[in-house]
Amino acid sequence: EMYEIINLAVEGKLEDLIISLINYNKKINDITTTLIILNKIFLQFHQILSSKKKPEFAINNLKPPIYSKKKDQILSQLKKWNLYKIEKALAILSEADYKIRSTSKNNFKQIFERTFINIAKLTN
Repeated sequence: EMYEIINLAVEGKLEDLIISLINYNKKINDITTTLIILNKIFLQFHQILSSKKKPEFAINNLKPPIYSKKKDQILSQLKKWNLYKIEKALAILSEADYKIRSTSKNNFKQIFERTFINIAKLTN
């Protein structure tokens, strides 16, 4: 469920993402974990696209290594992203993390949903 939402956001599938977010009733710890995982994914994307190598070769330098099916998925997802969009997504995630930690715990789900929708919009 968590990885489904992450993949929908990264792939920019906004309609499916909204439906999944409505059904994603998790506690703040699960939401924070989901944001952390998404942040790590975008850091990997940034590392791949910052390399002087083509993404197909740069992905092999990631630690821990990524294998076959996941590698193909990442390379496919990367086609919708460039460094500017990735840096924008990382800024959105950083802002969401700050807001969740510093504001009322009552609206963390709204911040989470808004964050994922704004990231998905970056692919268009």
